[in-house]
Amino acid sequence: MTIFRAVSVAFLFIIFSGTTSVFAQQPICPAPEFVTRADIRGIGLAEVTRDDIDVSVYGYAEYPIACVTEDTVFEAASLTKPVVAYLVMRLVDQGRLGLDDSLIELLPSLPLPEGDPRSGRVTIRMALAHSTGLEGPDNAELRFVSEPGETFSYYPAGYRLVQRIIEDLEGDTLEAIAQREVFVPLGMTSSSLVFREDLLPRIATRHRILGDAFQRDRDPEQPANAAASMVTSTGDYGRFLNAMLGGDGLTDLSRDAMLTPQIDVPETDGAVAWGIGWGLEPARGTFWHYGDDGAAKCFTIGSTEQGRAIVYFTGSTSGLSIAGEMAERLIPGESPAVEWLGYDEWDAPRRLARRDTLRAFVEGDDELGMQTLIGYGERNPDLDLDNLARYLTWVLDNRGVHEGRARLLAWRIERAPDNVDLYLDRARSLKEMGDFEAAIQTLRDAQTLADENLSSVVAAQLAWLVDEAEAARNAGSEPEHASSALEGTYGTWRVFTEDGALLFQPGQGNRYSLRWMLGTTYALEELDWFRLRFVIDGGVATKVIGMYSDGRTAENERVSEPD
Repeated sequence: MTIFRAVSVAFLFIIFSGTTSVFAQQPICPAPEFVTRADIRGIGLAEVTRDDIDVSVYGYAEYPIACVTEDTVFEAASLTKPVVAYLVMRLVDQGRLGLDDSLIELLPSLPLPEGDPRSGRVTIRMALAHSTGLEGPDNAELRFVSEPGETFSYYPAGYRLVQRIIEDLEGDTLEAIAQREVFVPLGMTSSSLVFREDLLPRIATRHRILGDAFQRDRDPEQPANAAASMVTSTGDYGRFLNAMLGGDGLTDLSRDAMLTPQIDVPETDGAVAWGIGWGLEPARGTFWHYGDDGAAKCFTIGSTEQGRAIVYFTGSTSGLSIAGEMAERLIPGESPAVEWLGYDEWDAPRRLARRDTLRAFVEGDDELGMQTLIGYGERNPDLDLDNLARYLTWVLDNRGVHEGRARLLAWRIERAPDNVDLYLDRARSLKEMGDFEAAIQTLRDAQTLADENLSSVVAAQLAWLVDEAEAARNAGSEPEHASSALEGTYGTWRVFTEDGALLFQPGQGNRYSLRWMLGTTYALEELDWFRLRFVIDGGVATKVIGMYSDGRTAENERVSEPD
């Protein structure tokens, strides 16, 4: 028996005014209750045994215009890591490198701390088991925070260090090596570590917390990232899990190394450990991993003893809220791994409060938004409303919902009246709303609270805002000077007219349109944190002052007339 049953996809044709023409055509993409209650727009699921890969698809690949199908390709995020670890073990089996080889000896150009004897002790095994002791991005010199091999710390950059080693070793890209060692042998024809042109139309779209679709940049020229860049279909990843269950393509020694604890995860009392590429639950006998790249969320868990595995992919922010249910479908009982991950379950008050409060603000009902937030807090005393409000403030900013954001920030100021940053944040939203009077008053209130470190920042932003308010009052007026009076070269800066527009170009950088504000001050249409103020003498600008919103300035004298 399979766990999941496929749901057929139907299409709704709306006939308008009784005619036979189709007025609108939108797909209906059904999903079962366990998907919809978690606000997951679409999902691809696979239940895997050694004998079968059963794929089920539900909901929308892109809401509201396309359903998930078995051909849909998902962003695998960190489910990339077990695949890359499998690739590395293939090279180990071929004698190309060893698990205990030193990274720095394999590729001396890696940015491990120079002169630190610990650098020579970091191995392939440690990188794939997150126990290098390193921190920092792999494109800068790293630093040690613990002894190599002694402590688990999830460290994706370790995979990118290994990537650089095997690309150097094989003289090829990671994508080419993965096709050769993993994707082609396992029949994973819809999988890649880069955004291949032929797969782009099939990649599921991401969906925000309220279910609205948005698209990320997908550049086919972007190189592979061993930690997170794989795209794959549900069936393809099922083929990979099938190989893991049977040890296909690996020696017994290598498959066992992947599924044997290399290091315990702190604060789990041994209930969670890490192998080579896989998280492990030693007592339950499972291997597992999660993926989280914003709204691309996925999870997989398997058991070689049971000969079964499950994987699911979503393009939804709440995609990991059902990970516990999926783990329990494989093995009854709570999963220590899911508990350690700490994602809110689908019915967690914090998740529901985020969704319901945000929906009210986005729909323009600010009072309902506040009532919803406070109501959740009253019903759930353990809910951290301040942390929740910080999250909502950030989301509303990204969505440009400044009315609701200003209301929420006013409530936060009531709870923390001495927090100057909240005043600055609220003033910015009030300005975006065009309410300069309230924004200026908010900054003046902040001035009375600011300490020595913040007073100059507040003063600079207040002066900046006062000028902008004055410019808004003067909208439609004309400057007293001609644009030609400003044209010329000022150090490395140029001011010139092209097709009737006054432009500014710093060095060889971008060109920016200049908009007169007041006096001899001009705003840059494309930048809201930088302005120009010209000093005019005898009808001609002799100097230009670049003004930053934080109060910094930069001056350049005119050195030539315009070309």
